[in-house]
Amino acid sequence: MTVWRPDTCDCVIEYNENINWIKSHEFCKLHKSKRGQNHLNQVIAQNQRFNLAFGRGDLLEEERKILILSKRVNKLKIRSGDFTEDIPERPIEMTIGFWENIRSRLPF
Repeated sequence: MTVWRPDTCDCVIEYNENINWIKSHEFCKLHKSKRGQNHLNQVIAQNQRFNLAFGRGDLLEEERKILILSKRVNKLKIRSGDFTEDIPERPIEMTIGFWENIRSRLPF
């Protein structure tokens, strides 16, 4: 059994070794209407969109920093009720300054 706290939202979900939903402990504002396996699937899908933003394989240091910061920004945006995803892409056009600027405008 695993209790998962994704780095892209505030949900907390418990699942088994087959990635089958067991229990939802917490819901973020974006996923609050999801239930059961659908809740887990939706959170996994969102998390994977960010984790695969630069494709598979090793990330450059700058890409790793941007990916971490973009996940933090996404989590803050969800808390504020903004459900749009800003997912970084290659070539990197969204610099660390871009993400810091978005983060500075959020209320959290």
